[in-house]
Amino acid sequence: MDPRLPLAIVALILTPPLRVLTEMRLRRRSEAWQVTFGRIDRMLLGNISGLWMLNIEYSYSADKKYQGLRLVQYIREKTAAGIAARFATGSSAVGRCSPAHPEQSLLIIDDPVSAVISGRESSA
Repeated sequence: MDPRLPLAIVALILTPPLRVLTEMRLRRRSEAWQVTFGRIDRMLLGNISGLWMLNIEYSYSADKKYQGLRLVQYIREKTAAGIAARFATGSSAVGRCSPAHPEQSLLIIDDPVSAVISGRESSA
């Protein structure tokens, strides 16, 4: 386990507005990035202080192999469990990575384009 994970989880819980703004900026910026395919290396689901947290570790290839981490929180257990089922360890995944800086990536969780590319139907 990444030793920074507990600190990252605390930061997510204590600073939701900042997390939301950061997520929105990253999602907006990543819309122009190239689509990349990878796999889920590990997915953990847990409840911390009433919030359902997903820790999704993934890997993908651009010019070489990279790893990413996506932390997501949900209020409803049913929603979190549904997302967790889509990102089971060993499953394939779709993301976006920066062409200029391929180490910068975003695992796509709720983008309808990713559902079509990966062959999954969108639940929306």
